[in-house]
Amino acid sequence: MVQVWLSGLERPWPLRTLGLVYVLLALLILAAALLYGTNVPVALAAVPDGPVRTGLVKAVAKTMLQSAAYPLAYLLLARVALRGASHLAEAARREPRGDHRPGLVARG
Repeated sequence: MVQVWLSGLERPWPLRTLGLVYVLLALLILAAALLYGTNVPVALAAVPDGPVRTGLVKAVAKTMLQSAAYPLAYLLLARVALRGASHLAEAARREPRGDHRPGLVARG
């Protein structure tokens, strides 16, 4: 929703900034997943076999799945935002300079 609103501003830099934020979020999630992964063997060693261990294994599996899916989604959004920014920049280069504003019709 924010990306659609920013593309309506007809300036490329807000979309570039949003694309960079998406990339940083993906990297942050991957870094957190690496830190989480270092604690998993310790947690599994501390829990005896039984229903608690089953619950822990399920939680670890869900967390790892999400830590792979969310960065992919953020990187996809970043790609869309950066491509939109490049399209806006290209359209601005092709548009003649002057007092042209979208929606205004020259009278005369």
